[in-house]
Amino acid sequence: MKKKGEQKTIKKYFSHFWHSEDGKVSLLRDVLVAFLFVIIILLALWTYTGQWFGAPMVAIESSSMEHPDESSYGRLGTIDAGDMVFLVKVNTKDDVIPFAESNDINYGKPGDVVVYKPDGIEEGDQIIHRAMCWIEVEIVGNITYYTIEEYDIIKQPSTEPLYIPDLGIKNRYNNDPVFFDGLTHKNNHYQKFTHSGFITKGDNKDTNKECDQIGQISRGLIKVEWISGKASCELPWIGIINLFFNDLMEGVLFTPQGTLKYVSQSSFDCLFILLELLVLIPVGLDIYSYYKTKKKQLLDSAHHIYEKQKNDLDSMVLYYWIGLILLFLVSHYLIQSLIADIIHLIIIVIIHLIFLKIFEIQIVILKIKNISKWIFITAFTGPIGVSIFYYLYQSGKKL
Repeated sequence: MKKKGEQKTIKKYFSHFWHSEDGKVSLLRDVLVAFLFVIIILLALWTYTGQWFGAPMVAIESSSMEHPDESSYGRLGTIDAGDMVFLVKVNTKDDVIPFAESNDINYGKPGDVVVYKPDGIEEGDQIIHRAMCWIEVEIVGNITYYTIEEYDIIKQPSTEPLYIPDLGIKNRYNNDPVFFDGLTHKNNHYQKFTHSGFITKGDNKDTNKECDQIGQISRGLIKVEWISGKASCELPWIGIINLFFNDLMEGVLFTPQGTLKYVSQSSFDCLFILLELLVLIPVGLDIYSYYKTKKKQLLDSAHHIYEKQKNDLDSMVLYYWIGLILLFLVSHYLIQSLIADIIHLIIIVIIHLIFLKIFEIQIVILKIKNISKWIFITAFTGPIGVSIFYYLYQSGKKL
């Protein structure tokens, strides 16, 4: 019986806390709800990626994985500067399927894309490139042997050249075969590999003509323990916000040293449109709620609150101007492509029509005549027509 009583007391306190209209209690409740929401999202991300208490995603800072011939607007389907990428934990070599083994297209090409620490160095920037193949290294006495099974290279001595253009294993200057034999007196001799690991390479054929091990991005083959994770899912454009604040904090915003210079204009355009939609959705829900309230007042013939309606119309005309001016400024100064301008224009037209619908309800409540004439004129003149009409109404002109 005591336990039931305790349960009822807890339930009573919880119900009071949850439904309380006290300002302090309401603030605390909102903070707790927001905290729980964040925890739930983090748990979902950590469960999906296996990166427990680590960073489950990274912002892409460079264009090394871009496909310059990519025709899709916003560069969807490839990893581009400004994207956010989820990282799934890699535990063993078999968790990564490289280009040489894969038939599945992953971000525009076969093979898994991995994020790794160059040469295993913990400090410094990580690299996100595609795993091209696994090279098995065997050292017998003073001789180092390389095996790449997918290309029928079995226990080849490091003194013999390697030439696999598909993997970026070629001379960076003249497209000749290369030697991974530790000699450095010629351009086609590179660091001798001392352990097994992955050859990696960026997708951008303009900036990454050879594999990372020839380009000296990472002199050694990529060990599994150097890999922070493999790319599993992409959130396009969101990472631009991260890059913006990183550049701002480092004092390199809009300079050649910053990272925003790698972001394409189409990605910027798509981010601006996405942010607009994220803002307009909750605002739109509030406007819809406002519209329903006004419509109910109209149906209930509650016209005795005339002065309040007139004040509401004052504010609405002002908000209408501010909203459309802001949208046009975004389009004029930030969006610089035809496709994005068309999408943005559609958003502006939708907002315009919503405002007209709300004005129609207001005007009925205020008993203004000639509604059809007003709707026809203002539908084509926007806030200018609304303002002229409203001025005439306020001045007592016959409408």
